[in-house]
Amino acid sequence: MPTQTHTTDTRIQAFGNFPIQKYLLLTILLFSFLIISSRLATLLHEGIGHWLVATLFDGDCRGIYVSTWGGGYADCDLGETSGIIPHLLYGFGGIIVNLLCGVALIAIYERIKDKTGLALFVVFFGLISILGAYSYLVIGIYYDVGDPSGWLTTGSAFNTFTILILLCVAPIISYYVFQKYLMIQQSILPAHKISNRLIICFATLGLSICIYFLVFIATSEKLIITDAPRIYVEESKDEIHQAKLEALRQSLLESNPNISTDELERLLQGADIVVSPEEIPRKFPVIPILSAAYLLGLFMSSYRLRFQANRLSEAVLSKKMVLVNTSIAIFVLCVLYVVNS
Repeated sequence: MPTQTHTTDTRIQAFGNFPIQKYLLLTILLFSFLIISSRLATLLHEGIGHWLVATLFDGDCRGIYVSTWGGGYADCDLGETSGIIPHLLYGFGGIIVNLLCGVALIAIYERIKDKTGLALFVVFFGLISILGAYSYLVIGIYYDVGDPSGWLTTGSAFNTFTILILLCVAPIISYYVFQKYLMIQQSILPAHKISNRLIICFATLGLSICIYFLVFIATSEKLIITDAPRIYVEESKDEIHQAKLEALRQSLLESNPNISTDELERLLQGADIVVSPEEIPRKFPVIPILSAAYLLGLFMSSYRLRFQANRLSEAVLSKKMVLVNTSIAIFVLCVLYVVNS
């Protein structure tokens, strides 16, 4: 009776034999990439998308600000004499720059895929740039805050249609960017099963994002994407308060036609105008929906990768590369901390 032999592909290990050292190295590397990429993307957003655009159209620019862990802003004014095109380019310039930069980086993956460290950073930077800018676009339009504020009438049919289209496109964009990222992850930490690939992704990329977000919260940083619901409520409350104040002004003028301006302002300042929570319009939270759309794209890309999983060559993740990028990330944080102090 013939003896059966069992062969094991050393690249495709059981999850119980998960290489913990590679896992830790990849997580630390991704966290350092997250710091470098997010700060660089913010600098490009504010520096090229806003500051440079304003300068080209003879605007008044006093500088740009990039926070240590959160967002940033460009202290620029175009002036009221500028036309609609300069204002449109200035408003959406940062988002456009990040999207174009991200697409260009993802597109060159095939040319550098043999250089694991460089390919991983390029794809990761592209992923952060695209998903970050797209999230800002969707959330900004939905809550009418940030750069997209004021360009679409909130609650209009066109506004609702735009949001629906953007949410439908989100999984496709996510699939596009995660497809390249998962190919690099697969070469570093091979996994035969789709579920294992997703677990690795959540345990490395997901963990690094969670750690970054916890530091972001602990340092009380600000970011339009996360603050949008609160900003929307506060602005809505201010608008209702102002409308009630104006209604009181008209009522006082009608009941006292001869009232002086000083007396009118004194009465208005002393008026107790209350805006109840029930009066403030509420919006269905769009951030969880957008996150679910991104996760759907991730699942689709992981499923698609099953056809190539066994044909990818294993890549080496060196400690030196992790150390160098971690040092760069620490240097970037130190510079931003000193500049912002």
